[in-house]
Amino acid sequence: LRCDPGETQNCIHDSALEVIERVGMYCDRPDVLDGVGERANVRVEEGRIYLRGEDCDRMISEQVARTPPPEEPEGPIRISSGLYNHHYVDLETDEIRPITAADGIEGARLVDALHDRNVRGGCPGAPTDVPTGLREVTQAAISATYTRHGPLTVVTGLDNARFVREMREVFDMGFGTGIHVVSPMCLESEEFHIALAYLDDESVSVSVASMPMIGATAPVHIIGALVLAVAEILATVCILKLLTTEDRDFGFSIDAYAVDMHTGSIVFSCPEQQLVEMLRRDINRFYRRQKVTRSLRTHAKLAGLQAGLETGAGAVAGALMGSHAFTAGLSLDEVFSGEKLILDCEARDWAERLQRGVQFDDEALAVDLIAKALEEDPRGNFFGHPSTAGHFRETYWLPKLLDRNLLAGADLGPPEQARQRAKSEARRLIDGHEFELDPDRRRAVEAVLERARDYFRSEGSA
Repeated sequence: LRCDPGETQNCIHDSALEVIERVGMYCDRPDVLDGVGERANVRVEEGRIYLRGEDCDRMISEQVARTPPPEEPEGPIRISSGLYNHHYVDLETDEIRPITAADGIEGARLVDALHDRNVRGGCPGAPTDVPTGLREVTQAAISATYTRHGPLTVVTGLDNARFVREMREVFDMGFGTGIHVVSPMCLESEEFHIALAYLDDESVSVSVASMPMIGATAPVHIIGALVLAVAEILATVCILKLLTTEDRDFGFSIDAYAVDMHTGSIVFSCPEQQLVEMLRRDINRFYRRQKVTRSLRTHAKLAGLQAGLETGAGAVAGALMGSHAFTAGLSLDEVFSGEKLILDCEARDWAERLQRGVQFDDEALAVDLIAKALEEDPRGNFFGHPSTAGHFRETYWLPKLLDRNLLAGADLGPPEQARQRAKSEARRLIDGHEFELDPDRRRAVEAVLERARDYFRSEGSA
């Protein structure tokens, strides 16, 4: 070992600084290369930016010192329903189809109807039945109109960003953009170009992430992949500081992704990814950042055996590592299913009870209770005792969907009855959804959407 394994975060940080200094960050923007190349102690060669490790360490340390420590999570576990889905599962037929605006509205209504069960999100994906240029703006408009969470979407184009920002202003919400570094060590994505366009506007937050794939675009060693992730993030943050001012702070999070070596796809629902989740939780805290876990994601395309196994395992792992925010999804994050979201709530509730642990105090030790109960009834009937009636809901989690009867009392009807109960509950919630956006904001959202239609129509993409 090159360092004490007990100093994991410091070791990864120092190794990342060495990578930054020795390997450098590739960038496809001449203006960026020229801008940072003018700074002292920065070397630019053949499109790569080489920063001194000590300079990066200083800039990052100064930002961390200005950042308040993240609050320790507590309370119920929140589920994020996701915004990246491009397919949708029909609630009645199980047909998987490209998501439409009508599907997006239905999904948004379900997400909002689950607000009291601590589910957050918006329109689950950008509708595919509207012109390409309008898809993200339409997703934002549906989110704003049918949920209480505002105009949520994922901005991937500079033209879309303008209209999404306008829509967020209607709700007095800030606007931000994110950069995903292309692994390994490459700045050339469309997101990077969007961020550069807003870099001089300090009212726009800019955050940085990367997606190193373990054994594919990053070393096969999990720790090595995290070293690469840290190097990519810290180098990018420092480059942004050099392009603006060193005292400007940028959000970031450290991630690495497990890969199925047979298919080449990213896999969240595997034990290796859960190891990554535990490690990156601590690494992000080292930089005073906080990150949710992807505990409810599965590679299954429909709810069923695989989805149940992978979701349940992920939920338990997330709960045990102390996460209070889970993300959900089918086929990684490609497919939205209302049925699966209801089942996710059940899995989350199971894991939440595990995370809560047990009461341990004089009352819970129950010495007086045991003595008094046996004095009142020598048979010791605690089932009917008032203390049980008063506390059983604190002790036991009570499922909404699962069948816990023994064989003699079971309803031996068609298989997958839990799935049908989940579908029925999803339909009930959708049909009973009552949220209405106030008329002034609805008109403002529609006005932004109409301006976007006019713009993209003139550009030939709507």
